Amino acid sequence: MMPQFIARQIVGITQRLFKFVGFDLVDNRPAPQHRGIKDADYYRPLFSPWFTPEWREKLHADDSHSLVPLHARYVLYSLALDAVRRCTGDVAECGVYRGGSAKLLAGIASDRTVYLFDTFHGMPATDPSRDLHLAGDFADTSLDAVREYLSGHKNVELVPGLVPESLEVIEHKTFAFVHIDLDIYSAIKAACEFFYSRMQPGGVLLFDDYGYSSCPGARLAIEEFFADKPETPLVMETGQCSIVRSSISPIGSMPQCHANGKRVSVMSDLLTAIENLKCPSCDHRLGLHASENGCGFDQGVRRDIHSGNTIENLGICRCDGVKREVIAAIAAIQQVHMTQESKVA
Repeated sequence: MMPQFIARQIVGITQRLFKFVGFDLVDNRPAPQHRGIKDADYYRPLFSPWFTPEWREKLHADDSHSLVPLHARYVLYSLALDAVRRCTGDVAECGVYRGGSAKLLAGIASDRTVYLFDTFHGMPATDPSRDLHLAGDFADTSLDAVREYLSGHKNVELVPGLVPESLEVIEHKTFAFVHIDLDIYSAIKAACEFFYSRMQPGGVLLFDDYGYSSCPGARLAIEEFFADKPETPLVMETGQCSIVRSSISPIGSMPQCHANGKRVSVMSDLLTAIENLKCPSCDHRLGLHASENGCGFDQGVRRDIHSGNTIENLGICRCDGVKREVIAAIAAIQQVHMTQESKVA
């Protein structure tokens, strides 16, 4: 047997040669002293469950209908399953291609409607100043072929057309999970603008293309849209990027809804609610004026609410108890209005 120090030298030389021509040669095996642990074969070098037989079956590993790599399918599956377990609302995918990831979503959210948006005949016109893809890319698909492929799932609704125009059919819906795989700037920006206010608190937006050099417009659209939002995009090694929808919206952008035929203002409810709040710690009422001991808001609270600041940015109350109560009130009011809107729809 070759001495270990010689073997290490040979591996090192080989790795440097590969590096010289632009490749990384990685030894994915666990260290020799770790090779007796459970599932040692699936540490490459970190534990990678998507390679196990169980996960390969769940992820339809041998299905050629998806271009999403296996480790990214694992992320998609796990985040979607988590979101539908925690949140009410439907599921959507923008950028269906041949239906591979849509099939995963239809199985995960079998008790929800899964809305699927695509041209179903390839990439539309693109912006050469932002995008590298060209019109007609990914044209090896069709509405009929995808419908046939997904025929075993009765909870899917295929919607052909361009984003955002095609999204009008779900204008009054809310969502637990949305997968956006559109590749190009204008479509992704439009999808962000449409779905953001329709995500349930805790709902997940997953973007497939954020980290791909072939899709620079995707990253640009996401970073621009979320620059002034309270959520922070989570970027992954898979090239994906996810957002977990905050339970608190920018106050100035709170939606209005139609309930029982009457237009109801979330802003009005909020102002009424905060005037009646009381701090559970010091028993002082919030009101709209600062109290003598400094526990409460001054008139600036009304000004800041109307200017669209988030509750975190109000910064006027010096009492943590009151601030917690306000945050809870905002979340509760938003949830009531989202529920009313979905019932009316």
